[in-house]
Amino acid sequence: MADQESVNGEMMLVTREQDRVIILEIRGDVDIHHVKSLGRELEKILCAGKHILFNLSRTYYLDSIGLSLLIAFQKKLRKAGKFFDYALLEAI
Repeated sequence: MADQESVNGEMMLVTREQDRVIILEIRGDVDIHHVKSLGRELEKILCAGKHILFNLSRTYYLDSIGLSLLIAFQKKLRKAGKFFDYALLEAI
């Protein structure tokens, strides 16, 4: 999968694949204003059936609704037998 970018106002989602793992980098804020569009993007990725690694090193703000979305997504992936993890380092 080539690098893809999805932009919504103050949030950008950069997607790339490495070793059968989709790496999602959220740049900007994950809040009530962006959670709906992020949820749609996550559902598309869920359909791809890959393992997911979130790079949150450039996520500046995460409110309770954004965190709720990530937790719900994690549960869906686990149910599908996929792993979901977070990275807070720039190294990935």
